[in-house]
Amino acid sequence: MGLRSYLKTKFFARRLRKSGLIFPIRTKINGVSSNDRQGALAQSMPGDDLQIVRTPLKKYPHNTYVYSIALNRVLGYLDKELSQKL
Repeated sequence: MGLRSYLKTKFFARRLRKSGLIFPIRTKINGVSSNDRQGALAQSMPGDDLQIVRTPLKKYPHNTYVYSIALNRVLGYLDKELSQKL
């Protein structure tokens, strides 16, 4: 393990302890009723890989959406409190 990856691992471990989050996270996804996201959720399976993508906007600085890698679609958005902790 190189110095850079070691420091990165230590930084994220410290940040997780400080935030109080425990993984895996189980939460509700907001905004699932628009853009046929209900259909995408019906197609998804437990254990599918998800990606959490933060896209800050001027009006919504903690805008974070949940992206399904298997379906290649956005499923919805995380709430503000969880987004701030991540």
